[in-house]
Amino acid sequence: MVRTGTARTTSAAASADERETELSGWKVVGAPKKKSSKQSKGQNGQGRQGLKYGDCNANQTHKARGSSLGCIPKKKALWHMKRIKNARSWKDGVAILGEIEQNGFIPDVFHYSAVISKCAKEGQWQEALKLKKKMVGQGAKPDVVVYNTLIGACARGGESDKAFKLLREIEAVGLKPDVISFNSAISACEKSARTDDALSLLVEMKKRRIEPDAVTYSAAISACEKGGSEY
Repeated sequence: MVRTGTARTTSAAASADERETELSGWKVVGAPKKKSSKQSKGQNGQGRQGLKYGDCNANQTHKARGSSLGCIPKKKALWHMKRIKNARSWKDGVAILGEIEQNGFIPDVFHYSAVISKCAKEGQWQEALKLKKKMVGQGAKPDVVVYNTLIGACARGGESDKAFKLLREIEAVGLKPDVISFNSAISACEKSARTDDALSLLVEMKKRRIEPDAVTYSAAISACEKGGSEY
């Protein structure tokens, strides 16, 4: 069971790590003048919705909301992203977000995503949800990667109801859940011994033509074992 749990809890976090590595890598090798739509998207072709890292967040409507803060310049955005990636803890990451605002700018979705990932890794699901609420309030729209990280954080915290709510919210905001979204939600069911819900999600994945992977089945089997299911 320990081996199974490790695989589940790293699925959503790994996608966030990969994205952070990719983004911070642009700082080292230099961002290309033109990036294809694939480069600006998140995992499985989803997430970025055409938004390029370092650009003014096209999804933010802070000016319309009367905010005195503006879009962060590309060079500063990259520099702060590197700082967040190298931050020792989620508190340090949150502090950097505060510095961005103190300098008169609004953190973009990438900055928030990186700090939310740190919160998730350190078991701070409450702080992760607070950051999500704050970024939405500033006009930024969380993408699938952010939602997956949040679902994973709630799953590790034993907050299955919140994990379910986030899964359903993905479509409510016009995005599509992927295999990691469902894996994290099924993991939440496993930790709460919600066997029926875990199996329902597995069936839903097949109906949506989202191919379950080894992590999916491992979490579902574990949920059945903990729930005493005869399936």
